[in-house]
Amino acid sequence: MNQTEAQTITLWCAVLGKAGKGIERRMPERFLPLHFRILLQLTRPETAELELVQFARTLMVRPSDIEAALEFLNTTDLLASADGVHYSITEEGRAFIAPSEHSIDRFMGNSQGELDDEEAFVYRAMYYDAIVKPGSFFATHAGLPDRGTRLPVPYEVTAIYALTQTIAATVKRSIDLSFTDYRFLLELLPKKRDAVKQIRAREMVKLLRVGRAYITTASYRLEERGLLTRIPEPDDARGILFEITPYGRQVVNDVGEDVYAVYAGLFGQERFDSVRRIRNLGAVLRGIDEVWDDV
Repeated sequence: MNQTEAQTITLWCAVLGKAGKGIERRMPERFLPLHFRILLQLTRPETAELELVQFARTLMVRPSDIEAALEFLNTTDLLASADGVHYSITEEGRAFIAPSEHSIDRFMGNSQGELDDEEAFVYRAMYYDAIVKPGSFFATHAGLPDRGTRLPVPYEVTAIYALTQTIAATVKRSIDLSFTDYRFLLELLPKKRDAVKQIRAREMVKLLRVGRAYITTASYRLEERGLLTRIPEPDDARGILFEITPYGRQVVNDVGEDVYAVYAGLFGQERFDSVRRIRNLGAVLRGIDEVWDDV
């Protein structure tokens, strides 16, 4: 994996990770993301009534997961089904998710504020391409806007979840790490091959948008596998610095080859596009951080 590819994967994983956490932060409290996504999808006129298999194809998740989610939602007044097969959202359901939907819409829209029209087209086209791949529900569906325009919130959320799951599955299969663990290591990878990069624990909390407890347990876990080193901060007795090991670099690069193959398969591998996407992803990542607290 060359430096351009490594930077692309680092930025793309960061955008997906932070966008996903930002979306979940704006969902109703103590409400599972899949439950919210089911209700959200039913607000679209073209998918206002769906059956189990259609939910699975639309949301790009396993039918068994949809079945379990529908069982829960059937115990609420948020979902309606006249025949036990086809489902629609109730007025109570619309009112329940509306504040979260509006908040997510603002979050995703404002995070793209630095992009000009051409850059926005490139960035939004990536989400479009992710959900219209051959065999998907949307490959032959007429409900989507033109490629390069911003997707409606339900589809934008689906694209982020689908891409994250695809990368997570690739990382899990390659090295048995979680998506967030892999991001941990990606953040420690220096931009130059012979350089050394160290990151403080408190900085890693902000980079990954996770709690300090996760950083502590994950760092011990990754250290035990020989992927990173924990170094006491010289000017802070309680502080810890993280540095990737030579083995960790090799693992990140080996897995990165697999992840980049998935990325290139979805979006193309043209050099000009890669450079442009690095610029776009960097701008979006800054935008996400700027609007993070605007709930």
